[in-house]
Amino acid sequence: MVIAKFGGTSVGSPEALDRVRAIVKQRRTSPVVVVSATSGVTDALLAAAAQASRRRRTDAETIVADLRRRHASVLETLAGPSARDAATAELETLWARLQALLRRTEAEGACAPNRQDAIVSTGELASSRVLVDVLRHGGVPAVWVDARRIVVTDDAHTAAVPDVEATGLNARRTIATILAARRVPVLGGFIGATPGGATTTLGRGGSDWSASLLGACLGAREIQIWTDVDGVYSADPRRDARARVFERLSFREAEQLARAGAKVLHPETIAPAEAAGIPVRVLNTFNPGGPGTLITGEGAGAHRAVSSVTWPLLAGVRGREATA
Repeated sequence: MVIAKFGGTSVGSPEALDRVRAIVKQRRTSPVVVVSATSGVTDALLAAAAQASRRRRTDAETIVADLRRRHASVLETLAGPSARDAATAELETLWARLQALLRRTEAEGACAPNRQDAIVSTGELASSRVLVDVLRHGGVPAVWVDARRIVVTDDAHTAAVPDVEATGLNARRTIATILAARRVPVLGGFIGATPGGATTTLGRGGSDWSASLLGACLGAREIQIWTDVDGVYSADPRRDARARVFERLSFREAEQLARAGAKVLHPETIAPAEAAGIPVRVLNTFNPGGPGTLITGEGAGAHRAVSSVTWPLLAGVRGREATA
């Protein structure tokens, strides 16, 4: 079993989602699919919260209406009529919940961290529901899983830390059962909940962390991070023609790159995978046949190349995905 995490650009359009469907469908065994919010949605939700805090109801409602149209357009293009109707009803419940949260924010003139988490979580909840119906219409037996019922965290809203033991128990009880039935569990990354049920988020880029955590809890064979670049580069290829993709990196090298500013991976992604001895592979959704970058306990000599990368180049090593 593998964990397949797809970032925001990977689910950012009907064409991209169709690629994701093909990637999942080609797997010999059922993967666990973790998905970010659609590209740009997290920023839009934060903007809606900010407008509501300023009591600019019309501006906040305009943002929500745009998000509703954007997700409905994907369903119209890629899902069949029955699936589309069911998904639309589920999404309408999400949008209604979001609008209620924004109205409370407007009334108070401020958005507390716990409410911000509840607002921003709408992105992953919506993208994961849409992806389930897109997969089902393509013949993949997908099952939606509410990540808040799996990932248990502390109450540090906007930067919560997962409880590994409690999360592992939930994952083995729920996700493993779905896999045993040869179905594909799909859940949003980045989000979790406190033991009391309050929605939390792991911080920007936290979907990678969610994927690695679930991989460690479930004993995955590999954790795949599907993004919009061919792997981890030695420098920003848009700025340096000499930039190349690392074929292999050690866990330590990858973590150093992430903490130094490379945005292909969230810095917390590596620790759970390394502790469990599970390889991480960074792959390109738009070039699925590429080898990507394999991250393991041994870097195959990659440390010599990594140690030569300077800070200004590291700061630019990133794909276009800047979502949760």
